[in-house]
Amino acid sequence: MAPGLWFPLALRRAGAKLATITPAIAAEAAFVPAIYGRGDPGDCFLIATARVRGLSLVTRDGPILQLAVARPAYLQVLEC
Repeated sequence: MAPGLWFPLALRRAGAKLATITPAIAAEAAFVPAIYGRGDPGDCFLIATARVRGLSLVTRDGPILQLAVARPAYLQVLEC
């Protein structure tokens, strides 16, 4: 199935909503590398979105899990 068809279908089936990148999220993402120690843009935007929206990030990514352990006040995660 083409990604353009699959993605909206997957969102509906999961009951998920797409989080848009707001100016606050973009600004937070610019600060993430100083705290995270990495500059991967995808990780920076995921972390920033979780922080700005007050959400836990569901991940199995080792460096993100390490960040949450080292700085629990900065990032909450659920390991999957």
